[in-house]
Amino acid sequence: MKALIDGDVLRYRIGFACETTIYLVTLNGEEEWGPRASFSTKTAMKKWLEMYEIGEDEYTVSTRVDPEPVAHCLHSVKLQIESILAGSGADDHQIFLTGRGNFRERVATIRPYKGNRPDRKPYHYDNITQYLLDRWGAVIIEGEEADDAMSYTQYEDWLFKGLVVFKDELETIICTIDKDLDMVPGWHYDFVKDIKYFIDEDTADEWFWCQMIMGDSTDNIQGIPGGGKKLAKVTLWDCQTTMERYNSVLQLYQKAYEEATLTPEEALIENARLLWMRRKRDEMWKPPLNQAKENE
Repeated sequence: MKALIDGDVLRYRIGFACETTIYLVTLNGEEEWGPRASFSTKTAMKKWLEMYEIGEDEYTVSTRVDPEPVAHCLHSVKLQIESILAGSGADDHQIFLTGRGNFRERVATIRPYKGNRPDRKPYHYDNITQYLLDRWGAVIIEGEEADDAMSYTQYEDWLFKGLVVFKDELETIICTIDKDLDMVPGWHYDFVKDIKYFIDEDTADEWFWCQMIMGDSTDNIQGIPGGGKKLAKVTLWDCQTTMERYNSVLQLYQKAYEEATLTPEEALIENARLLWMRRKRDEMWKPPLNQAKENE
């Protein structure tokens, strides 16, 4: 079995774990003397300020990043990959990294795609990237996300196996902590929780429509304003097919977006194209009715 590993998670999760952010407090009027105190956590800094009764207008805070040695960081990456291979039961692997460009940035009009994320990357981001390329044969995905490539790589295996008459014959397993990829059928491995699980086609489809209601705060995708797991569960409870789920979710969009700049149908399509994990290269999501017509 081949492990399809989310290299972006490795770059960020391990990268940030291998550094410490130091908070430097400088008292106003004492700038020439430099910081009065430094702290490794915001909590410790807050307690110190409270202890000395220093008001919000009496100080400024700056930060400094103290990274671990690069060798320590890359060793942590190595251990994580080895753990993924052991936990997933894979004897082969492919690591995927997101490169330049992302079609979702052009699609998004309701909100900037990932517009709520901080710009700063981990100190060792580039070092980890080069290590994954040189030592582990990682591939960089341009124009879309690593998640998309993982998705259609696994889906190709799914189709090749005849929609899984025997799921044990599948040859790929998606290894990530990103729940977005649960809309892809097949084997999955959450390497933080150490959980291996299987998702069938219907469960994968239902999860996609759940996300269409809930949105994705991590990627700044709105979905139905105020919609959550409870609304998703109630809306999709009796739905058995993709078309039924589409029609039920469309009704929510017709109410939520009736006074928006986009029509409800346009808002639904935009969010679907942002949330959908591609099942073939260069795919752009279309409503199920359109897909049915194309297959006639």
